[in-house]
Amino acid sequence: MLLFGPQDITIRHEPDDGYLEEFRAALVGEDVVVEATFHNPASAGDPDWSYGFIFRARFTNYYYLATINSESELLLYTRAEDPEQRGELVQQSADINTAAGEKNVFRIVTIGERGWIYINGQLQGEMDLSVIGAGGGIRAIVDDKKSGETQVDGLTVWEWGESLATQMPEVDAPPANEPVDGEDPEVPVFGPTVGSLTHDPDDEMPEVHAAVLQGGDVMIAVTFKNPYAPNESHWNYGISLENSDGFHWVSINSKRTWLHNYYSFVREDHGWLPGEREAGIDVSEGGENHLRIIVKGDTGWFYVNDRFIGNVNLSLGGMPHSDFIGLVVNDNNGFGNRYKAGDTTKFEYFTVWKWHPSLFELPDDD
Repeated sequence: MLLFGPQDITIRHEPDDGYLEEFRAALVGEDVVVEATFHNPASAGDPDWSYGFIFRARFTNYYYLATINSESELLLYTRAEDPEQRGELVQQSADINTAAGEKNVFRIVTIGERGWIYINGQLQGEMDLSVIGAGGGIRAIVDDKKSGETQVDGLTVWEWGESLATQMPEVDAPPANEPVDGEDPEVPVFGPTVGSLTHDPDDEMPEVHAAVLQGGDVMIAVTFKNPYAPNESHWNYGISLENSDGFHWVSINSKRTWLHNYYSFVREDHGWLPGEREAGIDVSEGGENHLRIIVKGDTGWFYVNDRFIGNVNLSLGGMPHSDFIGLVVNDNNGFGNRYKAGDTTKFEYFTVWKWHPSLFELPDDD
């Protein structure tokens, strides 16, 4: 059932007012689909632009926000009443059109405590909507950094129903890690994708390629290319498993060909899994290393170039199960790291599957 629109609107930029510019579309119930076609006000990075939706908005200024921007990023933000429940996730998406004059079809589906995001018809991932209750306001928004305007076509809100379910069969499917009838376990839930992490050693922060909202038992695989020769700079890279409480890093580095730096941080708890010298890591400049981790409950099985390295404890610090998967490079200078600003660590074949025993043979003692 149609609840609002379709309506074409123009959102005028007011960069000096200190607020997002918005168009209030509707006050709606729990299960809805929101869609609009946004026109890019400028090309990528000239200047930065960002647009999308606020939904389940309360008059007390609590809401969910989902936007895309000129850096090919999808941003998900939760502004909850409890500060401990607020959070932000960012993931790269190759489905975002960033050039001037291009446009993006942005769609959000909300059903109970779950949500789904589409960009230009491609599913980006699932959202946890359990923090803020159902219903509330829907707004089209622009984060305006420069004077001008953003054209929005066909802003529409539907109540979720059988006809929409037929068009989007992946929505409201059971969030299980075993395949449902007719589902092929070899079909990934994300990827394979190709990309890079740009080094910024002066920001004193690791660089994270935020990829996909996906919890439960999964298999993750990625191939990294070494950015430097060992005598030029020590380097490291790996996989990040995160939630709002903290993260686990499972990674390798070039220092003395030691594997490891498995790192977990939850509040003030830290843990390290010692590495080994002969881990079969290629440390040459431009060399490639294939990482794989299989997550089942609180345990991870870690492989480098298809060689089993060992198990990692994913319950360290009492951290809840991860619900977000990404890639990470700790590019702070020091301890032999001499990362150069603007250089990149490239990756390819970054893929995530729901775990199923047919995907990969675990060690016999499992």
